[in-house]
Amino acid sequence: MKQGMTENIITRIFNAPRSFVFELWKNPKHLANWYGPKGFTTESEVDFQVDGKWKYTMTREDGSSFTNKVTYQEIVENEKIMYLEENAKVQLFITLTFDEEGSDQTKFKLRMSSSDEQFTKQMFESAAIGYNSAFDKLEEYLKSFN
Repeated sequence: MKQGMTENIITRIFNAPRSFVFELWKNPKHLANWYGPKGFTTESEVDFQVDGKWKYTMTREDGSSFTNKVTYQEIVENEKIMYLEENAKVQLFITLTFDEEGSDQTKFKLRMSSSDEQFTKQMFESAAIGYNSAFDKLEEYLKSFN
């Protein structure tokens, strides 16, 4: 980690094979069903390759929305996705890892970091709440495939 950079890590176990959990991160049809905190819908345009872009707009139930842009930096099929996420306020470096955990389970880890001095501990905590809400939705979405 670079000096001056702060980070936050979220780890979850999903009841699905890692290749399937990985697929849910790269396919915009799947992303629309779970990505974003509870109470949000998400529309995505995805070019899933190194230096490719992921542009997504999350819309609240009240109609307000915001757009983020992602540039993929590293992709290792079924194992790792690294990207830079940018919005009007901040840049986040995100690393996702997917590890097999027993039979048909995935140990998933999201590491977010920022070198932006304005990105406070409170902002990391808020982002973690949003991500964990999305991961709760992902768990529910996975149940629809059983």
